[in-house]
Amino acid sequence: MTTSTAAARSQFRTMVWMALFWSALTLGFDAMSGWGSFRQLRALSYSTTAGRITSATVETISGSGGRHGSGTTYRPRLTYTYSVAGKDYQGDRYRYSEWSGSGRNAHGIVAAHPVGSHVSVYYAPADPADAVLMAGLEGFDYFVPLFMLPFNLIMLFFWIQVGGGIYRRRFFTPVSGVKVWDDGFSFRARLTMRPLYVGAIVVGALAVPAIFIVAFGFSFNPPVPVMRVVWRVILGGGLLAWLYHLLNVLRGGYDLVIDGVGATVTLPRTFGRKESLVVPAGQIHGVEIDRLQVGQASAYIPTLVFTDGEGPLRREKLAKWSSKGRARELAAWLRERLGIAPAKSLSE
Repeated sequence: MTTSTAAARSQFRTMVWMALFWSALTLGFDAMSGWGSFRQLRALSYSTTAGRITSATVETISGSGGRHGSGTTYRPRLTYTYSVAGKDYQGDRYRYSEWSGSGRNAHGIVAAHPVGSHVSVYYAPADPADAVLMAGLEGFDYFVPLFMLPFNLIMLFFWIQVGGGIYRRRFFTPVSGVKVWDDGFSFRARLTMRPLYVGAIVVGALAVPAIFIVAFGFSFNPPVPVMRVVWRVILGGGLLAWLYHLLNVLRGGYDLVIDGVGATVTLPRTFGRKESLVVPAGQIHGVEIDRLQVGQASAYIPTLVFTDGEGPLRREKLAKWSSKGRARELAAWLRERLGIAPAKSLSE
């Protein structure tokens, strides 16, 4: 086993363990919040009866700085009595999946349910002791999925990487998994990510600032209309990004084309190129790999080296990989198609 193969297998095992660990945490939280939302929706079908508030207080949940220190949150505490089929019951659940948030929300709920006031109680027909005062979804039920959205997208990214690794192990992928078409006259290689991935990235990018805007502007239990607007903006932005990228893909804007008849190479509209760049094959000197270091992470960029007429050598980036092996695969494939001898760059 070569050193590069051993390193690739080690990276793959690390990715699998990261995916499993992240998924356990993320899916566990998803399951808890999803179960609470499901119970809230199910409560809409419960029977109702008249009840009366017997106590209404606000519970203070201390933060890290003492009773009223940093991170202090508040929770409404209500008790009420009600009768079903001549039998008296006492409940203390305002809603399923009780949450704690700002004092404004908690005090608002308590103020809306003063002691002695009459309320409608939702109870399960099969178990009248199972009751809530609030049925259906609140802003909190929309906010939690928003908060978890970036974590779920990261989880999907991990599993896409794992799935891609498994696929490359089981099936031969000669060009780093890049889609390649050969019509007998030219080669076409699609050097971009799938439109669905682009849409997901935009959704995540919109979700992160939205979380802070909603949390600090409206608290963890924002108005439902606000959350509906937020979700429409996020999902709509992702949909537009997906559609825009898909149209560019269908137009061939991200394709590198090696024309065997015209002896040219057409570079895609990526890496700042506004238009496709056509390079005569006779002016190409090599395909090198540049290394880009950002903090602890490295990126490997196959780069076309050529002359522009009588001018000096030009370097045009073609793709970017986090894996050196996949970058080398693409560079080797291009050299073979162009009949260029292998040449290492100093940064490779």
